[in-house]
Amino acid sequence: NIFNWGLAIVIIKMYFSIFFPKKDVRKIEYLFWGLYTLWNIVSSYTTAIPAFMMIIISVSIIFCLTIFTYKGAHIKKLMFSIMIVTMWMLMELLTAYIFISYGIDYRFPRVLGAFLSECITLILVVILKKFFNNKMIKDLPLGYSALLMMISIGSMFVIYNFFMLSSDSQNKSHVELSVIVVIIMLAINFTIYNL
Repeated sequence: NIFNWGLAIVIIKMYFSIFFPKKDVRKIEYLFWGLYTLWNIVSSYTTAIPAFMMIIISVSIIFCLTIFTYKGAHIKKLMFSIMIVTMWMLMELLTAYIFISYGIDYRFPRVLGAFLSECITLILVVILKKFFNNKMIKDLPLGYSALLMMISIGSMFVIYNFFMLSSDSQNKSHVELSVIVVIIMLAINFTIYNL
């Protein structure tokens, strides 16, 4: 689990360094990284918090972290906070579907599932780093940023509800269809970075 939490920090740092220059702050940065790590620990062990609240808290903490540690417009930081949480959630659901397709209860191997989803997310962030530069984000109009946020939020809503409807299904074709939906949603969100 400690490795997973460390990997989560690496992913967030690498992701936001693609889009925003870093501020020269130390003390407050450590405070927010500590808060982010604490949230990762809490979210790893609790099942009492509803999924939509976990998403809202994750976006809020990452957004606050970016406000104090990266330069740039707040609306764009919010947009990219929502987009990384969306991408991560899609990877977690894809990992859960892989477990389901092999007859494994996706709720049981939580540490392995978290590790696999983080590895896939890290690969996607590395790919993004190859094709994106932060000059593109400076030229992005605010209205466009708001539209992209709505696409990401809509993706989360659709895929989460689709997952809840299909995860308990014993029909293998439902699981296969769900994997296709996750991949399509991921492709839609990934394409946003190249528009």
